[in-house]
Amino acid sequence: MSRALLRLITATTLSAGFLTTAAHAQVSGIEAYRTQPQPAAYAPLVSDTAVYRTGQRRDLLRAQAALDRGDFLHAARLLDTRSPQANSPEGRYLSAVANSGLGRYARARSLFGDALAQAPGHVGARLGLALTDLRLGRRADAAAQLAVLEQRQAACASNCADAVALDRATHRLRHFLEQAPAL
Repeated sequence: MSRALLRLITATTLSAGFLTTAAHAQVSGIEAYRTQPQPAAYAPLVSDTAVYRTGQRRDLLRAQAALDRGDFLHAARLLDTRSPQANSPEGRYLSAVANSGLGRYARARSLFGDALAQAPGHVGARLGLALTDLRLGRRADAAAQLAVLEQRQAACASNCADAVALDRATHRLRHFLEQAPAL
């Protein structure tokens, strides 16, 4: 798969919780693989960020800024620590996105799994895991993640805080499952 697909997956993963749809997400068909998306600004998907003191969140904020710039290596280095914020679900999620951007898909998959083990409702981590599974040729695993997202979406019935993120994630994942080359 091409570098453009990697950028699209990274941008899609980062924008899973956004309220606005980026222009590249509206591209349909195989053109979606050729489109070079501009990553939108990162917005944390963990709602309770007050648990981190400002000093403790510094690495997460710096990693978010590095991801916004597309500097995956710097973000990965910032999050490759044993600090509490790097080991939080959001820290694991950001680290997974950075590793995916660097082409370290096995590591990214493990980190997305860690984030989900700590916060099973993390929509971005579930979408990231599914997209990484697709990247690794694990179509059945990606379909299983879609099923989990669809179950949660049905239970939510557009009345929960994650309704928009769930709608976007299921739509995008269905699109990528349809478009991904069959192995």
